[in-house]
Amino acid sequence: MKQLPFFLFFASIIIGLITGCSGLSNKTKPFEWLAGKWVDEGNGFYESWTKSGDTMMIGYGYQLIEGDTIFGESLKIKKHGENWAYIVNTENVETIFYLVNKPGDSIVFDNPENSFPKRITYVKKSNGNISATIENPGNSENYTRFDFRPIK
Repeated sequence: MKQLPFFLFFASIIIGLITGCSGLSNKTKPFEWLAGKWVDEGNGFYESWTKSGDTMMIGYGYQLIEGDTIFGESLKIKKHGENWAYIVNTENVETIFYLVNKPGDSIVFDNPENSFPKRITYVKKSNGNISATIENPGNSENYTRFDFRPIK
């Protein structure tokens, strides 16, 4: 009878390890709906995202005007320390934004120290499109919205 508490303790540790490790095989799952090629025709802005292993999403954003690329940025979503980070690299300058919500149909990253934007938000729409905003919360002059549709 004295072995029953030990067995229950040991069993609970094993079950915890099994269930805790099961999520490790697909850490990027909450962000994978970004995968694909996207366009906002109104802004001439394009974004593409791919899953890289099970720990990172890699993206690229660029803007075209009359066939010329006028802006480009490398993007990553990955663990940075203990937190998920959205990492933007533009002209060899890296800016890191940290996840501030529980990802689901929306993903919100903040960097209050950045001049603009301080917040980047992606929202998955029911029609399969994505709405993205870059903004400084509370300042309507520093707000840009992108309405992405998938490129087939």
